[in-house]
Order: sequence, then structure tokens, then C-alpha cells
Amino acid sequence: MLDRQQALIEALKLAREALYAAPGLTSVDEGELTEIVDSTVDEVQRARPNTRRLSQGLQNIAAALQRIANGRVAYEATRAAANTIGIPI
Repeated sequence: MLDRQQALIEALKLAREALYAAPGLTSVDEGELTEIVDSTVDEVQRARPNTRRLSQGLQNIAAALQRIANGRVAYEATRAAANTIGIPI
């Protein structure tokens, strides 16, 4: 499970980088999305992650990544990593 968690954390880091690099993303949107990514990373690292909270965070991140031009790779990495721990997005 640790390898899967690490893969998801790495995918979330990639998502954060894609969001930072997104042209036209307002500072408010960037701040809110960064909070969602950070809280999702925190949840992944818990001894017993709340799968509903993870699912909600991952779905929000995936939706944001799909709307930005450079988010496709980060979206695919996040989706694949989430699937390995049983959370489809």
C-alpha cells in the first residue's frame, strides 16, 4: 500500500505543478486548488485515509486539471494512481 500511496502523492505533486503553470488561473482559484491538493496529500498520508474525502478531493483536482491546457498528463497520472488504491475518478 505504501508504494500506491507514494504514487498518488507523486501524482498530486504533478497536479500541483500543472495548476501553478496554468495560464489564466486566478490567484483565488490557484489558492483554493492548492489547498485541495494539500489536504488530499495530507489525507493520503493518514494511517487510515477517509476514502470519501480522498474521492472528493481527487474528483475536484481532476475536474480542474481537465480544464487547463497543460493538465492532461497530471490528470492521467492522478487518475491512474487513484485507481490503484480503489478510487475511480
